Amino acid sequence: MRKIIICAGLLLANTTFAQVTTPPNEVGKNVPAIFPPTPESFKFGTFGNIPTGLFTGSTNIDVPLTSLSSGSNTLPVSLNYSSNGIKVDDTNGSVGLGWRFISAGVITRVIRDLPDELNTQGNIETPNIDALGLNDPAVVNYLTLCKNDDFDSEPDLYMANFSGKNLKFIIKKNGEIVQLEKSGCKIDRANGGFVIKTEDGTEYTFNSIEKVRNFMTDTGEHPGGALTNVSSWYLSKVKSIENREINIDYYDVNFTAVTGKSQSMIFTKGNGSSKYGSPTTNPNQVSCPVFCNEVLYSLPPSMGLVSESNQSVWGKQIKKIYDQDGNYIFFEYQQRNEDYYLLKTIKKYASLQLIESFDLNYDITANDRVFLKSVNEIKSGRKYSFEYNNSNSFPDKLNFGRDMWGYYNGTMNTSLIPQIYKDNDPFKVNYSGADQRVNASLGQLGLLKKIIYPTGGSTNITYENHKMRELVTIPAQQGSTGTETFNDRNTYSSSSQITITPAVDGVIQISGGNALYGEGNCFNSPILTSQKQAADITVYDSNGIVLRTESYSTDSGGVFTIDGQKNKPITLKATARFACSFASVHATYYISEPTQGYQDQLLGGYRVASTTDESEGSTPVTKTYDYVNADGSYSTIQAYQPYFLEDRSSISVCTGSNCLPPLSYSYSILTSTNVNQYNSFNPNIFYSRVVESLGARGKIVHEFDTGIDEYGSIGGDVISGTAHSNTAWKSGKELSLTYLDGNGNLIKKVENKYAEDNTGINTTFSLATRKKFELIGGGSGGIGEFDNLDFVLYKNISRFSYLQNQKTTDYLNGNAMKTEVNYFYNNPNHYQLTSSKTEHPDHSISETTYSYAHEKNNQLMIDKNMVGIPLETKAQQTANNITKVTSREETIYPTVLPHAVTGNLVLPLSEYSYDSLNPAVSSKEVTYEKYDEKGNILQYREKDGTPVSIVWGYNKTKPIAKVVGALYSQIEGQIGTIVTKSNEDAADPTKEAELLLALDAFQPAGMVTKYTYDPLVGVTTITPPSGVRELYVYDTANRLKQVQVRERDNTGTYSYKVVKEFKYNYKP
Repeated sequence: MRKIIICAGLLLANTTFAQVTTPPNEVGKNVPAIFPPTPESFKFGTFGNIPTGLFTGSTNIDVPLTSLSSGSNTLPVSLNYSSNGIKVDDTNGSVGLGWRFISAGVITRVIRDLPDELNTQGNIETPNIDALGLNDPAVVNYLTLCKNDDFDSEPDLYMANFSGKNLKFIIKKNGEIVQLEKSGCKIDRANGGFVIKTEDGTEYTFNSIEKVRNFMTDTGEHPGGALTNVSSWYLSKVKSIENREINIDYYDVNFTAVTGKSQSMIFTKGNGSSKYGSPTTNPNQVSCPVFCNEVLYSLPPSMGLVSESNQSVWGKQIKKIYDQDGNYIFFEYQQRNEDYYLLKTIKKYASLQLIESFDLNYDITANDRVFLKSVNEIKSGRKYSFEYNNSNSFPDKLNFGRDMWGYYNGTMNTSLIPQIYKDNDPFKVNYSGADQRVNASLGQLGLLKKIIYPTGGSTNITYENHKMRELVTIPAQQGSTGTETFNDRNTYSSSSQITITPAVDGVIQISGGNALYGEGNCFNSPILTSQKQAADITVYDSNGIVLRTESYSTDSGGVFTIDGQKNKPITLKATARFACSFASVHATYYISEPTQGYQDQLLGGYRVASTTDESEGSTPVTKTYDYVNADGSYSTIQAYQPYFLEDRSSISVCTGSNCLPPLSYSYSILTSTNVNQYNSFNPNIFYSRVVESLGARGKIVHEFDTGIDEYGSIGGDVISGTAHSNTAWKSGKELSLTYLDGNGNLIKKVENKYAEDNTGINTTFSLATRKKFELIGGGSGGIGEFDNLDFVLYKNISRFSYLQNQKTTDYLNGNAMKTEVNYFYNNPNHYQLTSSKTEHPDHSISETTYSYAHEKNNQLMIDKNMVGIPLETKAQQTANNITKVTSREETIYPTVLPHAVTGNLVLPLSEYSYDSLNPAVSSKEVTYEKYDEKGNILQYREKDGTPVSIVWGYNKTKPIAKVVGALYSQIEGQIGTIVTKSNEDAADPTKEAELLLALDAFQPAGMVTKYTYDPLVGVTTITPPSGVRELYVYDTANRLKQVQVRERDNTGTYSYKVVKEFKYNYKP
């Protein structure tokens, strides 16, 4: 239950609730109880969970740095930039504004209501109130629990990001973990953290804990807001099915920072509403001795204090990624106050040998805003450089000069409450709100504008505001007209009149007056000094009835108004009195009706307008992006408003009266706090259609699904900022791509169709609640037991969705060539592709089916969650109504452990292929006969029965010899020296020559191929049975540079000849 008491105060005797005249004006009591994780972990955790790129108009730039592999496990390290603008309150983080640092992995959570672990009221799940109704006993019981401040009615949202996987899940009251987008991953709680097993059985352990304490100053608090809660669990270990491990260590980073400021304003709209005044006693009224008069309840706009959102962090920053063989990546930082430390170096070692070393350099402005300047790989000289839009002018954090979306607009605001009403709004509320209009140029400050690549090429990026066309009312246009008359020295009276017809009802402003006429025979006439000149202004309606008359003496005038009516003519008459006199009348009135039209509205944030790729010696390539529908209208979708304006209601009673029913009265609250980013899986602004123009090369038209998560069902008043039901599961998915040539001709179209498995949808309900006032002793006197609660019932939907169909049509010389692929997921026991069916342009059909552990009833693999490994693959083709199997392959795994061949590991035992002409006949292609404790294959047997033995070196990480024709037991006694020398070479690369000598001396029976390596780089020599050794040479960037072959001349001297050479001239 959220403790948001919006009416609390003096307890009135004999009433069923407490009421006060003015609700508290504190942000902490006017926004939902949502406690975010740290900005750093939130950016990492949401990476991949929220769509980016063309769908949102953002850049999506990946800078791969390095990785560590051990067996089948690989942990990449990279940087990502996908910003739609830098907000004033954005934090620097560990790699500067706008960038994400993607390292090992993290599970982060957004706490909704109370932290899951603090619920003390049992395991009662939220009932489906919509279906059961408010009078159902289960609903009554649940709402009663919601009145308790220690009852948690909303499960927290967890987001996991690791090894390219993105998961979202909740934890039900009974401890069940429910993935919102179902996958083959298995999630369990373990030792205060989590263990996730992926579909191949790899085990990821998250138990490096980050804690935060979110609290507000100068405002009310939420329960839980002053507590220290676990917000993130960082990846600490990866364990493969071969028992190979990668471990991750972290630094402890502790700080407290102000993450933002907010404010709220309370007011009543219009003329207010009614509530009861003080009770009055009249003993003569037997049926109603105590009664109250209704009084006006009206609150002028009143702004509360500016509150600060603070966050104390007991955080984690990655220190070391390492395997069991002495290979590791080490991270070093620059210490900073009130933020995470800045990442400065990344060093990768193979044992003690430095393989790669990256330096990260930053521009730090005078107001301590950090921008990543460059990433240098020291050994190779590779360098990425970055330039930004006037980063030195980016404002201080927490600056009030911001638009409604939080981007800089350069204004000198003194409050955070935006002015949301337009001047012509008939319902406008007058208050001194902040100017939070978008500033198109200042809002771009700090955005990445150029990347310079290691090759010397570059990409320049230009931006434009998000914008949409809104239907607006164009006010009625005003016009002016008039008439005048004059008398010469021989004329003593003249008149002139004009008739006007107003287009709408409204005030007509009339000006008129007298002046001396000194032209013609009045020039220098003594009459001009007589002071007898005058003017009369008369206004008539269409029937000639005088509406108003004004008279003006010599050289005087005035302005007055009358009420005009639509299409009712009005005549204005000016009369000049006495000689040499001038009279005039003019009217300003509405000459047209109000009209409706569309005009551009700039929204906060930016989208990519164009990119230009440049490389030495090549013509620059420019791409432009138009965010429009086929009819030219904007394709912009705005999901949510960036501020919170909501109407609240409360109840007034006549204290002590038994005859007057409760009165409902209302007021409004406008807050500057925007927590929408934590409540939906949709971005705020996105696009249904984007046209990517490639100049003379044509265009690519992208179309996207633009569903928006639905707001829940409401009881009482709306609670802004509550979580939404995750209904928009397709949002952001690309529905079609259309390719046009430079002349606009259609050359290709790709159409995607997505589906959700309706048989596997599960829904968990959540109830966001807010207490409006305190009931004392339960409901009575016309007040229901739950009338003091506002609530929103929303859904947490768990579903499996997938690409169901892809249709590709190529247009060649006016002919459409269609290829259509259907994807099937027909086994309800897992979420793997079971078959695909392709119809080709010639109408032939090819089909591939897959069988996994569930289909093969391998319970051992199911128990270890090795459910995504295809155990059998069958392909068949149908043409001319004749179907034939083209291939069928099967891999056999053990079904119990321990196993004589694989020990305690689940590894392949054999591989079979089937005769395409006689599908029932199989042949064993490979038999795996011996593994070591790390899962390395030591001996296998080929189809013809020939044994092949593998010798593993470099601490059992690399094969250093393959012997064809010998059992492992036959060579095992001969391998000690080469294994030892390879281990020494792993620790000291200068000892490779000794290893080569040992390999030369290794001459077992059989055909032998020998290998040496530069660990974490690649193979350095391969010596086949012929003895003609190949040498692999790498450049300073650890890229293959040359392949050389050893030759011997007539004297017996060896030399190397280059047979292959590789050059890397990448375009940006």
